[in-house]
Amino acid sequence: MLARSSRLPGTVLHVASGVDGTEPGSEGEDPFLGLELDEQFVAAAPVREGSAEARARRARLMADLDRQRHIRMQEERARRKREARIRRRHWRSWVLMLLAGVGLGGWFWSTAGSLDSSSRTWGTSNETFVHDSTISRFPPPPEDLADVPLGEPLQPDHPSPAFEFTTLQADGARPVAYDPCRPIQVVINPRTSPPEGRELVDAAIAEVSRVTGLRFVVESVTDEPPTHPRPPLQEERYGNRWAPVLIAWSDPAESEVLSGDVAGVAGSQAMSRRSDELVYVTGTVVLDGPQFEEILARPDGYSAARAVVLHELGHLVGLDHIEAESELMHPEGRVDVTDFGPGDLTGLAELGAGVCQPDL
Repeated sequence: MLARSSRLPGTVLHVASGVDGTEPGSEGEDPFLGLELDEQFVAAAPVREGSAEARARRARLMADLDRQRHIRMQEERARRKREARIRRRHWRSWVLMLLAGVGLGGWFWSTAGSLDSSSRTWGTSNETFVHDSTISRFPPPPEDLADVPLGEPLQPDHPSPAFEFTTLQADGARPVAYDPCRPIQVVINPRTSPPEGRELVDAAIAEVSRVTGLRFVVESVTDEPPTHPRPPLQEERYGNRWAPVLIAWSDPAESEVLSGDVAGVAGSQAMSRRSDELVYVTGTVVLDGPQFEEILARPDGYSAARAVVLHELGHLVGLDHIEAESELMHPEGRVDVTDFGPGDLTGLAELGAGVCQPDL
């Protein structure tokens, strides 16, 4: 800033005469022409304007700080939600660890005919999860066990903390997941499958494999009915190995978990040779064939049916329900949310990034 000496007591201003010999400030002349601030005054000024580069650096720094603060707030909210979930589950864990069974999470398709397609929703059945700790014998590791993960999880473009895991390891932070270094064997019971059933299952498996990096192998059809709890070892049917994941097309008459409007349930069983590291070794997905027939008959039926299968496979690999309505794992999904959202993808990527378990 420039100012005349008469307005800045104690400062020294050097004044140069105008070109025509007139003093600066004369009529017709620029009053500040040739006016210079004394260097000592400039050096002693308590506040000086920063350069444009310095101001830009400060603006970038403040923007980075704002982003970091926002990320920390998101992480803190997610941490508090997970801690609350752990506290809610802690009291029952000691009982559940003594039982055998399959974790079940489900959606149902609302059959209210008066609702238009934009307002129809899915809902959730009551969900339980237990670890099978009663098994006394472990099968040998499979021959196709690799030393490194078979695939690589897809890193989402826009990571989000809007996800929950069905079960956490003892450290309360890492999720229980499938071994990424061995294929997840799958068998399908097509008893009540609609004509599009196999296509729906194959498409959903391909998508979950793509985003988690986990490898699924559909090896055969089976007549094994869905049971709860399901034995994780069935040597007479499948040999001396962990039973393959069962995807069973069923109905309420065969499977009580499909009672009411429930269209599907799913979950996995975790085992461990060490008390501090659980690994999913098999699981079950039960789909209500008659309900899917009704869903597929609707104008938007195929995408809705695919969303239900995706949701159930999300449960199978370890995702729990989430309150965010924009995510596919929300317990009351909408027909306008038919693919995994940013939070779902973030959680699925973490579930695919487990460690090899060669001794299980």
